[in-house]
Amino acid sequence: MADLFFGITHEGYRRDVDMSKPLGFCIYCGECDLKLLTKEHVAPEGLQGDVILYKASCAECAKLTGYSETKVLRGPLAVVREQHRLYGKRSADDRPEELTLEILRQDWSIERLKLPVAQYPFVFRMPRFPAPRFFRPAQSDDADYFRKEDFRQFDTLDGIRKAQAILAEDSQRLRLLLDMSIFELSKVLAKIAYGFAVVMLGPYSIKPYVTELIIAPKEMAPSFLYYVGGAFLGDERVEQLTTNEIGKVVVRIELYDGKPIVIARVQLLGHVNAPVYDVVVGELIPPGGTTPLVPVPKLKSTTYKELKILSGQINQKPSLASPGEPA
Repeated sequence: MADLFFGITHEGYRRDVDMSKPLGFCIYCGECDLKLLTKEHVAPEGLQGDVILYKASCAECAKLTGYSETKVLRGPLAVVREQHRLYGKRSADDRPEELTLEILRQDWSIERLKLPVAQYPFVFRMPRFPAPRFFRPAQSDDADYFRKEDFRQFDTLDGIRKAQAILAEDSQRLRLLLDMSIFELSKVLAKIAYGFAVVMLGPYSIKPYVTELIIAPKEMAPSFLYYVGGAFLGDERVEQLTTNEIGKVVVRIELYDGKPIVIARVQLLGHVNAPVYDVVVGELIPPGGTTPLVPVPKLKSTTYKELKILSGQINQKPSLASPGEPA
């Protein structure tokens, strides 16, 4: 297999900003105590992200964003990272020898099966979100990605065979749990989009819309469908930003209701044709203007249950959500 270029690239409108200097405040909550601030990796190190904002995240926000990244990178995406040797801080000698596969059993319990990396099936799914609600009213199909056909599956023939063999070993095994947490993925997408927008436009150039989402409590994502969604051109879904990179971010400015809105288009795992997402980062502040250093007010949170009601997908059977996701 040919080597891939691992990195997050970005392009679009840019202001002349020196991001090598410490910011001096947390870009998520506004904390200004330098003793509490640390550097912030805009994209996860586990995806080879090497863009850093200095003194830009407090310890508490770093803990929350780190949790979201861990849930995404060490969940179903772990097999991708192992296959392409995306180690982050770990050296090759520190790579895990085993990965944990979650399996739904007939009694609705979750089995966690530890497998050697070589035996772990290359099969995973990523959600296909509707377009952000920011651009249109809520629609009855907004929660359709909770259904199997609204996730894009990635696999190999060898991976499918391994998955089938694992299920065949025990008749009580119902199916493999291959869907990542949509809540934590939405936070990671928002964090990457917001961070690169700060890099491109400067720390005082954006009135952020997504800060509350990024540092939401574990397994919760207030109004995530409002600011994070699938990427579309008209009615057509955007299927690709890059084919030879782990990820790509494109920051752009669009007028919406007379306001300059900062939007970031994000694709993670472009080399395997993973979905492309749009994130409504916030409002562009004119040169010389000021922006708050605290999260701005948001719309009412949208919960998992509300989404199922909205889509008419209420199911009386026990939830098939991944462990930890609200039922």
